[in-house]
Amino acid sequence: MVLPPRVAHADAEFENDLAEAVRLYEELEYEQALVWLERASKASHDTKEEVARLLYKGLISADMGRWAVARAAFRSALQHDPEARLPLRTSPKVVAAFESQQAKVQAERARMGTEPSVLATARPSTVGPGQVEVPPSDSQALVDRSELVPIHPEEDSRLLVAESSWTRRVPRVSMVLLGLGVAAGGVGTYYGLSSQRRLSEARGAQFLDEATRRHAQARRGATRANILFGTAGLAAAGAVVTWLFMGDAGADDVRD
Repeated sequence: MVLPPRVAHADAEFENDLAEAVRLYEELEYEQALVWLERASKASHDTKEEVARLLYKGLISADMGRWAVARAAFRSALQHDPEARLPLRTSPKVVAAFESQQAKVQAERARMGTEPSVLATARPSTVGPGQVEVPPSDSQALVDRSELVPIHPEEDSRLLVAESSWTRRVPRVSMVLLGLGVAAGGVGTYYGLSSQRRLSEARGAQFLDEATRRHAQARRGATRANILFGTAGLAAAGAVVTWLFMGDAGADDVRD
């Protein structure tokens, strides 16, 4: 009923480190959250707690744009527990990356569960007359397959981190929208300045007809400037939205 003091202290230390990492993650302090997750990995904990730590590491890395590290963390968590689920609601892109690794892990487990028997039956017999052939064990059959030897998850993440980038790729749609916004803003600035000049000329006009004409020109210029500024704002917002939802899709497909 009572845990040994060292075990209880280790469990409490891990829970405190993980809770602090989650708090920092929710406050968008991603770098500090990863530091606390690393501290939690050094405290004694069971498989279930390690799965939770790896899932949070994957979520934080994905939010930082480090997709290679995120996929490696998700993969390691799923290798511990194939039925693991993300602990928080997140973007569809992160969910897709997690489900992709889940499908790969399940396919690998299914292959490893079926291929040893096939290897055992397909191995040619080298036993001489009068000798009894001893079938190889499942573990020996797996050792014979070099491509089935698992890579340590931490080594896998160190190999993949070199290809991760601090910046997201900018899709072509975002570039077009951004260019349109810049162009609309430039033309709108021209019309705005022209409207101000016409208004100043109207104030200094000597005749009523000339003042009325200048006021009308200034009003038309101001209307055009407002429309162009609104277009520039919408184009810039569209560029940001498409960058957020489409920014690294091409890179994900290549790496997968």
